[in-house]
Amino acid sequence: MHSVFVLGAIIDLDASFLVQIFLFLALFVTLNILVFQPMLKLYERRRGETEGNEEESRESRERAEELDTAYHAVLAKAEGEGVDLRNAKRDEALKVEAEVLAVARVKASERFEAELVRHSQEVDKARKDAEPVVKQLADEIVSGLTGRMSGSGGQ
Repeated sequence: MHSVFVLGAIIDLDASFLVQIFLFLALFVTLNILVFQPMLKLYERRRGETEGNEEESRESRERAEELDTAYHAVLAKAEGEGVDLRNAKRDEALKVEAEVLAVARVKASERFEAELVRHSQEVDKARKDAEPVVKQLADEIVSGLTGRMSGSGGQ
């Protein structure tokens, strides 16, 4: 037997050593085929999926930002159109209001003029109706004054 000193230990190199190396290599090859390679493939697949998911996530985020920008642009445009529409409707309502008020003013003015004419006619009629009474009262006052004057002058 051959002996070799390695750090104070003696290793015997015999046939069992070769069997142990063969068993180690067979176990290594078997584990490599059954465990290590599938595990490495699994890790590689997961890394590929993760990178793919990261890329997909980045693309989705970019698309979401584009959609958000487009949404805000459409929203701003719609708000502007809404303001323009509201202003147009308000201007239209003010125009209609002015027309209605003008018609109402004309009607009120016509009614006022008609009432003024009617009132003026009633005043004229009342003056005509009061004229004989006024003449009678005036005659009575004059006769009363002339009677007093003639009666006071003779006393």
